[in-house]
Amino acid sequence: MRRPSRAVTCPARAPGRRPCASWARTCRRPAGAGALTLTLEVGGVLTGPAFIVPAAPIATVQTLTMNRLIPAGQTVRWRVSACSDSSIFNLQSSASGGGLALTLDVATAAAISSPTAALTVRWVSGPERLELFAYNADTATFTETQRGLASGRASLALASGVFTIRIAEQEVLRVAADGTLHTVGMIAGGMAGATGAQLQFYVGDAPIARLTATGVLHVPCAHQLAPVDQPDQFRLGAAALNAQGVRAERFAPL
Repeated sequence: MRRPSRAVTCPARAPGRRPCASWARTCRRPAGAGALTLTLEVGGVLTGPAFIVPAAPIATVQTLTMNRLIPAGQTVRWRVSACSDSSIFNLQSSASGGGLALTLDVATAAAISSPTAALTVRWVSGPERLELFAYNADTATFTETQRGLASGRASLALASGVFTIRIAEQEVLRVAADGTLHTVGMIAGGMAGATGAQLQFYVGDAPIARLTATGVLHVPCAHQLAPVDQPDQFRLGAAALNAQGVRAERFAPL
């Protein structure tokens, strides 16, 4: 018979879910066959880990925790990669013949998604184009991509519940602990008009906001709402920036 497999194609995105949770399989190997090894195959390549199905004529239930990133669009299969009795690969299917039944327990199926995009803050001033900060969504922190690179250019800091952004030592944005976002100005609806020295917020390769050295924030839209947790988002203290715009409970001039 054919080597059995169970295939799952990764979705383009499953926001907020970890790359893989766990798989559970119930396996009953054909009567008289030896032990089987079922190995994870991603995109046609055996990558492990593996289930070991013992040589016993009873159903065997096993669960594996994956902890493995699976790129979107890849096909995931479980294949028989080893067997102590090679005759398993030559069994013929018939009404009375043996077979190997593999079923995926849907209740504990793997949660497979593409990793979220990198969140970065870039500096643009004249001919300078520098990636200054990387954002860690798990800890809501900004880290310099290179020690000292941001010195004299920009700083992003959260202290006592107040988030501030400074460009060339001048405060250009503040988010108070009560959720009020203060800027010199805000333009919602596009970013094409942002000129001069500025910080640009990127999700992957897409810019989602620009903040100029004069304190003008350019965003697609402004939402007077409390932020909610979601992937691909910068938390600015009690406010947030994402591809849909900026979210804050209140807006006020700086």
